[in-house]
Amino acid sequence: MAIAALYRDPTPPSSPSQPASPVLPSSPPLLSSLPPPSDRESPPPPRSFPLPPPSPPLSDCGSQPPEPTPPPPERTPTPAPEVKRRIEHFGNQAGEVLNPDDDPGNPYSQYKAGIDGDINPDNPYLPFHTKMDWDIVSWSKSFSIGSNALTALLQIEDVKDRLGLQFSSTRALNAIMDNKLPSRPNFKRRTYALGGEQLDIYMRDSLEVLCELYGRPDFASHLIFVLEKHFVLMGDEEDRAYLDMHTGTWWWYIQTRIELKCPGATIIPLIISSDKTQLTLFRNRSAYPVYFTISNIPKELHRKPSLQGMVLLGYLPVTSLT
Repeated sequence: MAIAALYRDPTPPSSPSQPASPVLPSSPPLLSSLPPPSDRESPPPPRSFPLPPPSPPLSDCGSQPPEPTPPPPERTPTPAPEVKRRIEHFGNQAGEVLNPDDDPGNPYSQYKAGIDGDINPDNPYLPFHTKMDWDIVSWSKSFSIGSNALTALLQIEDVKDRLGLQFSSTRALNAIMDNKLPSRPNFKRRTYALGGEQLDIYMRDSLEVLCELYGRPDFASHLIFVLEKHFVLMGDEEDRAYLDMHTGTWWWYIQTRIELKCPGATIIPLIISSDKTQLTLFRNRSAYPVYFTISNIPKELHRKPSLQGMVLLGYLPVTSLT
């Protein structure tokens, strides 16, 4: 767009009474005055770029998929340095079986003697008749199925007969387990008077519990009787290593003293532990259970709740002394 500019005409006015008029610049030429398109300069032609070669057809690529990239080689872990260990065994006759032909007389021997005259001595599921009986019992006890729920299941029509079960209720099942399986020592009740207060204590005979642990078939191949001293070679020095109780100093010292009076004697160290247990969240009800085990059982076994290597020995009485 052209902008008009005001300026004075240098020519003097023709009449002094008539002022000079402003002169506008000429307008830009119209489009009609432009030369025709044929006479104008043509625009430059578009630039052409080379195209990439066409991809090969699918038929040329083959029907097999491309081979996957092989995974990086696995790192070989650095092997731990070999630890040289020396074990020194206690001599003499500690832990030796003196009378292997004697009947130990534990509950498991009595159980075996009781099933010898059963209808099928070769049945591995005794005192249950069939594997189905054993599976039902294992399922109900492992998953804590309630007694009412199990009884209701067994009383459904034809369930007991179709499965061929020897029990029809939880009461009948518990009677088989209580009367025909080895049981642990029973609890006894004792009453004591302390400061004018009567205290009840529930306990088991510790000697009976010891015999029960000592005679357990699942512990028989793991019991420890022979003492050991373990030494580990660290560089040019040899250090003492302590694992279970039979590798310690106390047991070795006591065994040495007993050997002077009774050669070949076997020591059974007792482990008794207790801890306060909160029973309820109201009225502050608590108890002090006492647990019992023996050091002849390796610690990795008596720490497993499934093996029941720690036996409940009793409950300490709780008094309200002030």
